[in-house]
Amino acid sequence: MKTKTLQLFLLAVLFTFSSCSNDDEKKEAYVKKIVSTSSATPSANQTIDFVYNSKKRIFNYTITKSSGSISHDIIYNSSGLITKINRTSTSASTSQLTSFIYSYTDGKLSKLEIADETGITNYSMDFTYDEAQNKYLGDDNDGYVIEIRMDANENIKQFVVGSENSVMSYNANSGLFKNTKNNVPLLLTHFFSSESTSRYLLQLFANKEISSIEAVTTTLYATTTRDENNLITQIDYSNSSSSIFSMDVTYENR
Repeated sequence: MKTKTLQLFLLAVLFTFSSCSNDDEKKEAYVKKIVSTSSATPSANQTIDFVYNSKKRIFNYTITKSSGSISHDIIYNSSGLITKINRTSTSASTSQLTSFIYSYTDGKLSKLEIADETGITNYSMDFTYDEAQNKYLGDDNDGYVIEIRMDANENIKQFVVGSENSVMSYNANSGLFKNTKNNVPLLLTHFFSSESTSRYLLQLFANKEISSIEAVTTTLYATTTRDENNLITQIDYSNSSSSIFSMDVTYENR
């Protein structure tokens, strides 16, 4: 009887540890923090912190600079599409809330509305999706037009605003956010916030590893460093002659 009891106890212990091991195996590494530094322009140094919801989607990310912080609260619909991003810019003396509201038709972006903290819409842009070319055309019906082309992995490969054309190239390796498939609203939020680095922030939300960004006046090449778990721990951006800025990445298991 004692032998049988001991066997049952050992089986229970084995099952417990086996269950814990399986739970650990199911956990994945998610980006927790990115520290971006530039030796050429120290004022551009920034830290980006990420918070996730119960479905492991980005719930908030906050960019902190020497001049203040910019917080982005993200709201999704039941299909996982971003329907609203509340952007709060805070400095030493002011705090400003801007809401970016996204509407969809058959799962494709159809409208962007930008509202102030009182809820009044100050700007809107209609979007049409060209399935054959996998691209969006945005028109504010006041002469301002943009074009966003996607690749087969739903990463943004080209962003055209008037005569300005940015081209992003990716390789086959997984990116920082391998589960992200909805980065158009993220790009538009940064772009319409008049952030000069909006194109360079694209790689933060790309599900494939970005290799280069060809912007208006320069081309930046990305070199990544990975750890023993094949996670990107550093990204260095350089032009043809020198390093421009680098990003150090840390993770958490979820």
